[in-house]
Amino acid sequence: MKRAKHMPPMRMPARLLAAAVFLLGSALAQAQTFFNFTGAAQTYTVPAGASGITIQALGAGGGGGGADAGTAPNGAGAAGGTGAAASGLYLAPAGTSFTIFVGGGGTGGVTSSFGFTCANANGTAGPAGGVGGVPGGVGALPGCGGYSGGGGGGGAASVVTTSGGAQLLIAGGGPGGQGGSWNSLAITSPNSTLTGALPGPAGRAGVSPGSGDGGGGGGGGGGCPGGVGGSVHN
Repeated sequence: MKRAKHMPPMRMPARLLAAAVFLLGSALAQAQTFFNFTGAAQTYTVPAGASGITIQALGAGGGGGGADAGTAPNGAGAAGGTGAAASGLYLAPAGTSFTIFVGGGGTGGVTSSFGFTCANANGTAGPAGGVGGVPGGVGALPGCGGYSGGGGGGGAASVVTTSGGAQLLIAGGGPGGQGGSWNSLAITSPNSTLTGALPGPAGRAGVSPGSGDGGGGGGGGGGCPGGVGGSVHN
């Protein structure tokens, strides 16, 4: 497809714990179409007059880890990582359909007190955006030996496939933040860098300290490994 030389720079909308897929279609009008998370697969058809599409995709962000019940900054939970950005140009005749799976963001973990316990203080995984998408991993539960933070859920990847299901592009989801424990400092969660046409496994669940005292690990982003367990204090 041809791009107008004076076309102004295209910008993705800033989003927190969300994801979007942007497609540039018509060669003449430079039509722009945005797809946001809906929880279901979405379809895009190359319009008349176009010879292909440019895709810009963002993976969903991970949820932050819950804090320990102690005094900040000790015991602070880590922020969730951001999703990857991926882009590609695909030549295809008008009428060609693509399937879009926009990933959802992981939710944050909370402190295992004030109505929450070590059985429900973790964040939920980012949903895949339809069958064929790549979900995030669930955040881990905090330890039951005290009041610590649950891990944040990992964000789902955003995926674009052909109408037959062949993966064309993946923007990996960000990992969830590690939950805080009494003597821990917040550990920065990595941002996702997973891009490309890859198998993209679902994010793995974070690791829990179990019966000890400590924050739960953040869930892995879609296509990324699961988070490690939070620190355990005596």
